[in-house]
Amino acid sequence: AVSNRSSIFVTTKVPSEGFQSASDQAAANRKQLGVDSVDLLLVHFPSSNLDRLYGTWEALVNEAKTKHATAIGVSNFALADLKNLERMNSPVRPAV
Repeated sequence: AVSNRSSIFVTTKVPSEGFQSASDQAAANRKQLGVDSVDLLLVHFPSSNLDRLYGTWEALVNEAKTKHATAIGVSNFALADLKNLERMNSPVRPAV
């Protein structure tokens, strides 16, 4: 476990494999890191399967709502991938 949590910024990623997979991985990452929450949680890579992408994003939104992540975002997304995510009309936009 981290002894002085305020002195570090914790970022972790989850795969874009759907809601349950992303939720489970986020919890496993927090446990492995020894923290209750992370500062930034990212979708590691976009999925060409939009249902999986949307489910993964909903899992990240849920992580933020439950205070397990301060901010959520994406990694390795091209403009087309960002547009796919935008079509979801989620009330929460990626921070990064």
